Amino acid sequence: MKVFRKSIVAALLVLTPLLFPQTLHAQGSIIAPIAPRNTSFDKLVITTLQSDLDSSFSVIDPSRSLSALNAFESVEPFNLNVEDARNLGEAVGTDVLMVVEASLQPRTRISSPTAYEAFVSIHLIGARSGMLLGWRLFTVDEDSEAEAARKLMSSIPSVTAWIRSVTGGMKATEASFTEHRQRKLLEDFSVNTVKAPAPYRRLSPTYTEQARLYGKEGTVEIQVDLDKDGEIKDTRIMKWVGFGLEESVTEAIRRMNWRPAYSGSSAIPSRFIVRYNFKRQ
Repeated sequence: MKVFRKSIVAALLVLTPLLFPQTLHAQGSIIAPIAPRNTSFDKLVITTLQSDLDSSFSVIDPSRSLSALNAFESVEPFNLNVEDARNLGEAVGTDVLMVVEASLQPRTRISSPTAYEAFVSIHLIGARSGMLLGWRLFTVDEDSEAEAARKLMSSIPSVTAWIRSVTGGMKATEASFTEHRQRKLLEDFSVNTVKAPAPYRRLSPTYTEQARLYGKEGTVEIQVDLDKDGEIKDTRIMKWVGFGLEESVTEAIRRMNWRPAYSGSSAIPSRFIVRYNFKRQ
């Protein structure tokens, strides 16, 4: 019964933007803030962001975005992949998903008493492609919780400026991604006559200091296009965490030397996914 109710919620959320298109498209692109943890500090940050974004976007009610997320039981909001992001975006009825995590916490200083850090982490995702457009961490620290929170709130205009900058190039980015997805490259290596590509040497991506500091873990998936000479022609992040882990994976993949795929005795171009699981260290 629980699964059935969630399916109904998801269906209603998909229908809502179709029933009320004029309201949602009143101010250009639609952006959907989602705060999966939904703490009081998350709500404060999103409310402040909303007031600053209203002039550029149609901002969907965060409670509606959260209801859509809750209708997808298996989705990890801070470790989304392209398919889950696209499905979630369709359910919400948005152009951009904005996944927000905000926190106010103590940090130990070496030279002075404990400080307080206020931060907001934001993933921006193109809802139609499901592609990660950008991720950024905004952080401040002060001697008291109140001062840290106040300083972060005062920096919201710089956060929204970044959001506008990233989403400004969204159409071109998503068009490039669509063209990329339509290329026909070999992906099925189960055929006996086809030999999958492989690195001549394997390199492990670094678990970044930023990920360690914030205790982040998850899976990063990268799609690799390899030509018949074993040269990397393109890479795309298909599942993400943030905190520098996507850049770490991309760097490791591009530093490897690759043997191309083979069909019989002939080298051929190929497309494949590489996954890395990161655990807290």
